[in-house]
Amino acid sequence: MIYLYLLKQDSIVRYVGLTKNPRNRKSAHRSRKPPHKFEILEKHDDVEFTSKREQELIIKYSTQVPNGWNVSSGGEY
Repeated sequence: MIYLYLLKQDSIVRYVGLTKNPRNRKSAHRSRKPPHKFEILEKHDDVEFTSKREQELIIKYSTQVPNGWNVSSGGEY
């Protein structure tokens, strides 16, 4: 299972990501990002589909630096 998730700060989406282990990823973000809310958005079985969906959401929410915290356009999983 691949989890697609958002990091929100003051109700604004700042980051879009995907992971197989939400608990570990949430912990890693807590130690490196400003205060935020970790929210699982979707769950999928297909890595390729989820990677494309991640790219779509990075564009939709405009989370790439400098507007957000994504340093790439996604899809590298």
